[in-house]
Amino acid sequence: MHPTEQSQISLFQLATQYYASGRFAALSGILPVSANLLHHAVEIYLKGALAPVLDLKAMRKLSHDLRQIWDTASRLFQHQI
Repeated sequence: MHPTEQSQISLFQLATQYYASGRFAALSGILPVSANLLHHAVEIYLKGALAPVLDLKAMRKLSHDLRQIWDTASRLFQHQI
């Protein structure tokens, strides 16, 4: 398995853990925390999608800004949307 492929799988696994935790927190009524967990899930899913086309330095530059991450993904995968 290519290192980028392994990184992508690891990011998707981590994002799924954040998503499951966020859903459980929301169903338990832990609302401020659940929103934060779900935000991280979306962020990491998007970064997982970007892993094959961006290096680590570019990924870090995106930080936690969902709008910037989404815009980058939309631009890079424009032909697939």
